[in-house]
Amino acid sequence: MAQHDYDIANQAGAAFRSDLNNALSAIATNNSGTTAPSTTFAYQWHVDTDAPATLYIRNGANNAYIEVGDATLDNLGLQKFRRATAQASTSGTAITFGSIPSWANRITMMLYGVSTNGSNELIVQLGTASGFVTSGYNSNSESVAATSSQYSSAGFLLTNTTLNTYLHSGIVHMIRVDGNNWVYTSNVKRAAVSGTTTSAYGAGDATLGAVLTQVRLTSTNTPDTFDAGTVNIVYES
Repeated sequence: MAQHDYDIANQAGAAFRSDLNNALSAIATNNSGTTAPSTTFAYQWHVDTDAPATLYIRNGANNAYIEVGDATLDNLGLQKFRRATAQASTSGTAITFGSIPSWANRITMMLYGVSTNGSNELIVQLGTASGFVTSGYNSNSESVAATSSQYSSAGFLLTNTTLNTYLHSGIVHMIRVDGNNWVYTSNVKRAAVSGTTTSAYGAGDATLGAVLTQVRLTSTNTPDTFDAGTVNIVYES
């Protein structure tokens, strides 16, 4: 821990080396100390070592420090946020998003105008490094218009009554409670070719045998083939 005014004065060899080493130590430790440096510069880093150690950066006007985060925590305690690359849901029986990092605690899937060629219900399945989990879910979806509900153990159920003419748009929130326990809620609107629209709401839970690494959108039973729409996810710490 060291601080310096970054002014190396003319001086004898040993004193010069000591002064230079002090300046380098201040740089190496991000000007750390229990108080802010007495000599400051625009965009200067400073770690306040009073517990918990906190990282600051000087503002551009050089008249105040701005708190960045807790230096004792991963990623400074800041939320991590990543957006995947959107995928067209126009072919295949599943839309898969892999390489989800272990720090992801919340995953949001977005559906835009998604359709299939059949009448099976849309579901989201979670996966680990060993593959996708296809059973053991406790999931329910209820249609507002039909005032009816369905249950699924094959995945997180998003729809209640599906036809191959329906276009589905909406949001699926999946949150890690602790360990490998996950819950979800969903709100998906379906639009018929006739222009009639209604919504289905879903909720439930699942426990994985290992850390989640992937998710996919598919459908129940023998999965139907996707033929329209776009799907994407974002994941957060």
